[in-house]
Amino acid sequence: MTSSPALCTDPMYAGRLDELWFAHTTEQKPAVVEAIRICYRCPIRLACLREALSEEGSANKADRHGIRGGLTGYQRRLVFEELVKRKTGQRPKRKRAECGTRSGYQRHLREGTEICAPCRQANRDADNLRRTGTTKTSRQPAPCGTRGGYQRHRRDGEAACDACRQANTDADNRLRRTGTTKVAA
Repeated sequence: MTSSPALCTDPMYAGRLDELWFAHTTEQKPAVVEAIRICYRCPIRLACLREALSEEGSANKADRHGIRGGLTGYQRRLVFEELVKRKTGQRPKRKRAECGTRSGYQRHLREGTEICAPCRQANRDADNLRRTGTTKTSRQPAPCGTRGGYQRHRRDGEAACDACRQANTDADNRLRRTGTTKVAA
């Protein structure tokens, strides 16, 4: 790396590190755009991007966090795949599906290999779950005093309790005021 300091280490951004460089890309788009704008003015942006690509390697997009080198995790994954494709002529290999899973069963079919017993059982279990309609895990009902609790009361055809009614009113007011029902962190 060069001797120039990175702009993201500037004291001006000290208290905003998580807010800017580790903002959620869809929920906090203005912060992401600001972080990318700062990165593009940085004198060591390309070195930072090179370092991020070498550190993250073939990690999937879910394991790539933050804005580095002016790119989001998803964008860095695409750049990495393109670099590997240019170097080797083919995309990077994905992790092989493990035996004992439905994906493993499908891998056996694709490759034309004999299907092992654990994969056969995993496929049978997945089919049974799909047929019975119990593919979703049961969740705890939303607690009272929340917007979800209010919606549960309405869905069950019962009168909402005072705590749920108040939570729903607060969420509606927040929606009108801020554009989201989520409470600010």
